[in-house]
Amino acid sequence: MNFYWIYNIPNWQLCTLIIFSLGAFSTGGILFTRKIARRIMGKAPGQNDAVSIYISAIGVFYGITVGLIAVGAWDTFNGVSSQADREAATVAALYQNVSSYPSPERSILQGQLRDYTYYVIQEAWPLQQKGIIPQGGTPKIEAFQKSLASSEPKTTGHSIIHADSIQKFGELTRLRRQRLQSVQSGLPSALWTVVIIGALFNIFLTWMLVLKDIRPHIWLSIVFAAMMGLLIFLTAAMDNPFRGEFSVSAAAFELVYQQVMTS
Repeated sequence: MNFYWIYNIPNWQLCTLIIFSLGAFSTGGILFTRKIARRIMGKAPGQNDAVSIYISAIGVFYGITVGLIAVGAWDTFNGVSSQADREAATVAALYQNVSSYPSPERSILQGQLRDYTYYVIQEAWPLQQKGIIPQGGTPKIEAFQKSLASSEPKTTGHSIIHADSIQKFGELTRLRRQRLQSVQSGLPSALWTVVIIGALFNIFLTWMLVLKDIRPHIWLSIVFAAMMGLLIFLTAAMDNPFRGEFSVSAAAFELVYQQVMTS
């Protein structure tokens, strides 16, 4: 069973769902264990000092752990976004290079690059957002490679541009491969288990507090649970770079297609 369905709903709904779920768990636990906690922990306020020490210690370890995981997810997201931008820039530079080729090679190479870019925007990106690695770009790239390899420079200037085009094509294939490898990237299930169970353990400790009035106990626990929920939401939103409302977009490719290839 996977939880990729969470990326099919808006971020504000996902955030609300996570916070509401943890808040309900926290409130239900207090109502269910209040009498048991009083019987086990004794009278306030002495036992609350001991519980507070444990909450502080475990909360610090949990906060550091989730914080590092969130930073790692953000670095991965930024890296994938930068790779997509570089791939689009390489396509633009390669298109400008082949624009100086003699006819009919120029028209063939331009058309193939234009077709590849259109495919990335209209077909590959929607598939990536569903967690599917697109395969349709491979024959398009291979067709361009054959056309580029069959070109025979006839002048010194053409030879220089052709060598640069071959180098840029190699860079394009490398960046494309990295993009495809990132489609299904994400935190391993073991890490998510630590994040979720750690949050539940922290909330469980709040049940051990003994307050005379249950209302502040519930509200303080809800605030505590909401903070846990925000950390989990932030990590989940950035976990899969191509999924969800907060994801890497095809804007760079769209800009290249509109301003370079159809101008």
